[in-house]
Amino acid sequence: MGAHETAQQPFLYVVSDIKVDTSTDDHTPSGGMVSHHPDGEPAEEDLRPRKYEYRLSA
Repeated sequence: MGAHETAQQPFLYVVSDIKVDTSTDDHTPSGGMVSHHPDGEPAEEDLRPRKYEYRLSA
């Protein structure tokens, strides 16, 4: 199901300012600011990745 293919009211959560402790083996995240926008349905042309996630096999 795509970002605009939902039967529920759109609700956008934004998490920013996450700190990552790179001195630990597991790079522990902490902190962060959460904001939510009840009518947060972005326009399709505004949906573009800023980073990519790759899953590595174990």
